[in-house]
Formats: sequence, structure tokens, C-alpha cells
Amino acid sequence: MAIIISYPSAGTVTTSDLLLGTQFDAESGANITKNFSVGSIVNLAVETATAGGYTGVFNTNAVLAITVNDGIITDVQPIG
Repeated sequence: MAIIISYPSAGTVTTSDLLLGTQFDAESGANITKNFSVGSIVNLAVETATAGGYTGVFNTNAVLAITVNDGIITDVQPIG
């Protein structure tokens, strides 16, 4: 595998593009290398944010409808 900075930049990223990462396998105790779509990571971020389990910041260029109740984000929905 080449040094990561030797790869060209992607430019425009789409939700169907794939990223390389690891996923923990509880059965074997190993971190297994897999690919993840950008869309699946965005969905995970939205699901986690709407479930109340996310604290912090994530950046997105998407237009979102955000519902806030008593200072807590209770729903995030992409628009369009």
C-alpha cells in the first residue's frame, strides 16, 4: 500500500464514494479492514444526532431541517 499522501485528492465527493476503515469484530476481537460509503457515514451521523447520542460538531454542505426542543437537537432531516 502506498503512503496515504501520495494518492491524488478526490475533488468532489459523492455519497456513493467509498472510504477505507476498520470495523471491530467482537467474535474474533480483531479490527477488520473494510470500505464504507460516504452516505453510510452521513446516515450514521444523522441517526446518532437524532437519537440524542451525539455531542460535538460535524460539518456538512447539505441543507438540513433541524428541530430543537429545550436546547436539544431532537431531529435532523436532509432537505431536497
